[in-house]
Order: sequence, then C-alpha cells, then structure tokens
Amino acid sequence: MSFARRIVSRLAATVPVLAGTAVFTFVLTHVLPGDPAAFLASGPNAGPEEIAQIRARMGLDLPLPTQLWHYLQALAHGDWGQSHTTGQPVLTDLWQRLPASLELTVAAFVLTLLVALPLGTAAALRPRSLWDRACTVLTVGGSCVPSFVIALLLVYVFYFLLGWAPEPTGRIDAMIEPPPVRSGFMLLDAALALRWDAFASAAGRLLLPSVAMAAFSLAPVARLTRASLLGVLRSDPVR
Repeated sequence: MSFARRIVSRLAATVPVLAGTAVFTFVLTHVLPGDPAAFLASGPNAGPEEIAQIRARMGLDLPLPTQLWHYLQALAHGDWGQSHTTGQPVLTDLWQRLPASLELTVAAFVLTLLVALPLGTAAALRPRSLWDRACTVLTVGGSCVPSFVIALLLVYVFYFLLGWAPEPTGRIDAMIEPPPVRSGFMLLDAALALRWDAFASAAGRLLLPSVAMAAFSLAPVARLTRASLLGVLRSDPVR
C-alpha cells in the first residue's frame, strides 16, 4: 500500500470515530441534569415564558432525534454555534485561541524529546545505575500524577514559594505591549518584530505549562526509548 493510500485509509477510519464522539457528547449533554435555557435566561427569577422562548430559539423543544440531526448537520457545515461568553461564533473563538494551544503543545513536545530521549538512552546503556533508577522514578511518577496536579505544584513552588516564575496569568506581561500579530504564535511574532522583551516575557510564562505537560508525556517516551534500546543492545548481532 502506498503512503498516500495509507494516509487516506487512516483518515477514513477516523470518520466513524468522530461521528460516534459527536453522538456520544450530544446524548451526554441531554442526559446530564440542568436546563440550558434556564441557565441562559436573565437571572434566577426568569419566568417560564422567557425560558420557553429560549428553548424554542435554540431548538430544544424539538424531539431528540430531530435535535441530533440538526446538530450533526450544523457540525458538518461548520456551524458550531454561538459562544454565550464572548458573543462570537465558536469557530471564530477556536481559531483565535488555537495558536496559543499549538505553541504550548510544540514547546512541551520539544522539551519532552530533549529530556526523555537522553534519559532513556542513559538508562539503557547503564542498567541498574542511577540514571536507570531516575528514569524509572520519572516514568512511574509522570504516568501516575495528572498534568493539572503537576502544574499546581509547579506554580506553588516556583511562583508562590520561590518567586522565580512570573504570575501564571496571560501569555505576556500586562506591562509589555504585545508584538504585532502575524502568526498567532507569541514567540514567533515577538522574534519577527525583534521585540526581545516580549519574547522573554512570553517564554517565561510558557515554561511552567510546558514542563507540566512534558512531565506527563515524557514517561512513555523515556520508557519506550529504554526498552527499545535494551532490546537492540541484547540482540545477537550487537552482542
């Protein structure tokens, strides 16, 4: 099978998964207690007529299969609804905030490779050594502790106790003017504009979240590197 056909087959295999996920989330939101119309109504003293108007405007008074069909149609056409927080379309908010998430993901992935690959290699080259035990502790701890717990511990230690990290709010210091938006990636935009003060501020605020994400993801990478390299080193040709 060619590379292009393999990519097409993999993409086609994700369609049923996405459809099942959409149906599951739709059913889950209707099974959970609570009324979105009552939540969106103006205040807790909203009358039943106002709630009924909101339900009719949102289509919540229709039968459940009809609501599901309209929901899937809107998803397929890119109509993801209106955000009740910002007042903008959900797709617009998603595109505005996606670069920040991608920047954090890329930074955490690079940090994971920089730590996990050397650590797994050192553990495989020297079994039962200090490096091997450190790799075991990191992989077990990183697999058991959730990312949000690691993030809270990092904020408590490095910001609250030591004062080394900047306050965990925003992507850049409020006293620094943000660079012109070109790509949406704060580090890249600051480098393109030669705004090194903004670059340093953005990098400092990106460090702790990147470490928190990398601490959770480096465990399987380090474990896989160690196991793969041990298998190669113990093979007959290498021996």
